[in-house]
Amino acid sequence: MFGIHESNRGAFLEATREAREERAAERRREEAAIKIQATVRGWLVRCAMDKKIREKFDLLFGNEPAHADQTTTLPLAMKVFAEVTRFIKIFKMEKDKKRFETFARYLITSMDSENVKLSYVSVGMNKEHTLQWIQHMKDVLHIACKLLETLQAEVSSENRLISLYLHLLLTFTATNTWRLLRLENFEPLRPALNKLTENLMGDLVARGLYTTLNHVLVKGLCRGRIALRGPAITTVITLSLRPLAAAQYSEKLLSLATIHIMSVPALVHHLVTVASEASQMLCHHGIFERVVEFVQTEQNLRIIFNTLEGSYALCLLANLVQLSFEERDAIFLKLAFPKFNFVVTRLLEKCGEYVTTKQSSLTQWHPVLGWFSRPLDQHINESLGLVKTQLQLLWSGPVIKIMFSTLTNMVRDQDAHIQESGGLTALPISPSSTSAAGSLGVLSSSSLIRKALERKLSASSMPGSVKGGGGMRGGGSRKLGSQDVSTVAMVCSMYHTAITTLSQLRMDILTGLCYKSDMVHHLWLVLQSLGPTCGLKSFLDLLSVSTKATAPEFHLLMLFCDATTHLVT
Repeated sequence: MFGIHESNRGAFLEATREAREERAAERRREEAAIKIQATVRGWLVRCAMDKKIREKFDLLFGNEPAHADQTTTLPLAMKVFAEVTRFIKIFKMEKDKKRFETFARYLITSMDSENVKLSYVSVGMNKEHTLQWIQHMKDVLHIACKLLETLQAEVSSENRLISLYLHLLLTFTATNTWRLLRLENFEPLRPALNKLTENLMGDLVARGLYTTLNHVLVKGLCRGRIALRGPAITTVITLSLRPLAAAQYSEKLLSLATIHIMSVPALVHHLVTVASEASQMLCHHGIFERVVEFVQTEQNLRIIFNTLEGSYALCLLANLVQLSFEERDAIFLKLAFPKFNFVVTRLLEKCGEYVTTKQSSLTQWHPVLGWFSRPLDQHINESLGLVKTQLQLLWSGPVIKIMFSTLTNMVRDQDAHIQESGGLTALPISPSSTSAAGSLGVLSSSSLIRKALERKLSASSMPGSVKGGGGMRGGGSRKLGSQDVSTVAMVCSMYHTAITTLSQLRMDILTGLCYKSDMVHHLWLVLQSLGPTCGLKSFLDLLSVSTKATAPEFHLLMLFCDATTHLVT
């Protein structure tokens, strides 16, 4: 009897549990259905609202954007603001590109109007809408940047859009083109509106303005035939310089400009050839001096190089070299040593860290550096010819003359001292050896070096030749660690590093040093002035300290030997 009772009780509990679970499942199904219905209905409502917003946008602007000569047909700025604010919030890259193009054209046209009701900036002057208008314009300019990154400059229709969106960014990052401010009533508002544009620029920089400008430049310039026109390039440079000037050239923005703008392959070459106005802007803002002074700090150099790695760091170096050539009669005279010399040497050394002597599965052939352990992208490959042309300016006649100005002055003072003391006269040099145009041939160069060596050896072997006349050449008038010799050694170290790192340009570098200057002859005179055996004892003493011969003084000796060998052989 007790067994039957227990069986009925178990069946009752099981039935109760199943009923409870069924009710719970029913509630979950009901909640899920409500959520699905709410989601679908919400999506349908949003789709309907988005469609309505787009229809109102199309009704407001029509099918064709307004042009600059149609300011009287422009809709009221306040009405446009009310409608477009909603449109920007639902903007979809795939659906609304054409609409945004129409709105961009409207913005540029409206800013060219002197009618306060038509100029779009008048909305921002209204205190009730100022904050909303500022955020709205930040979103608009950010969308323009995102669209710029997707456009291909080689496509004619997209090239026009690049110019349009660059013009839009240019218009709202400065007040100098706002026609409304030319009216006397609005002139007092200019300082406040300048602050407003700086606010917009700060937001653009925070959202990646320099990355966008880098994409535009690389896609438009790093190709067999450049796709960007001069005005577009000038606009990009202007946009890159405005935040710098507004921020008083802060280190943060200098870092962004150096990484994203100055590292664009052959940028300065293109500025000089097709956008001279942009090149003048770089000079006006002192970009060469500011970048060199920024990069010469070891920490900044490390950050820049770790971001760019090898290939683009080489492009940065090439741009700096061409800027030095373009400003050779101005600021370069002051920066050549030690700042520019240090920056070039360190960048070359950093690039050399990725250079290997042998081919392997991890290396690629680099036309300038040799076997390189970093990948080369398409943009680098297509621009390396121009980058090489830029680098060649480092051993061009004008740059060598400035870099070795201390060496030239040393020899000039040395000759003057010898003539005053009645000592040894300067070594005879054929007129062809002083020609900066490279008229010195291999045969005359070889005979010059041979005669100089023979004269030195014969002079040092003669009794009393060291003391003869008390001259500077044989009497050890200079010490290896003196300021002038150290300066020349640092410059020689830079060119020696260039020969070592830019292995595929070795012969070109030596030819430039030998045939475009008197460097070899002058170095020979300086070595003579170190003592009867060209300072051999000083070099040996230094070698005991620097056992790997990495001191700049050894680079002076190595560069002299390399250049002499290049002349003789």
